[in-house]
Amino acid sequence: MEKLEIPRGLSNRGRQAAKIITDFAKKQEGFSTGGCTPFYTPTEWKDRGERYGHESCLIVCHDGGDFSPIFNLDYMQYDLYDKMVEALGKAGFYPEGMYCWCTAIYDEEVSK
Repeated sequence: MEKLEIPRGLSNRGRQAAKIITDFAKKQEGFSTGGCTPFYTPTEWKDRGERYGHESCLIVCHDGGDFSPIFNLDYMQYDLYDKMVEALGKAGFYPEGMYCWCTAIYDEEVSK
């Protein structure tokens, strides 16, 4: 499995969400990011000129990589998606798809 870089500048909660996701990914045999940068801080995302996800704690880019079936329901891997949502939910996070190739992770406490 390739190394999943957690970006500097994430909040503590953003780092926690990234760790939950990387731990989940490590359990998937032959996991690959597909060559894209998997994680962005909301500030990095905004600086790229992206329109959504600025109030999240973490952005997951899954364009063509193995995160795609985990976060994109178009892959019809509902069990994987549900397990990821459950793992994030236990820690007080929830994912929100922005495009078919990226997902914002929100902290439930901040979103109230």
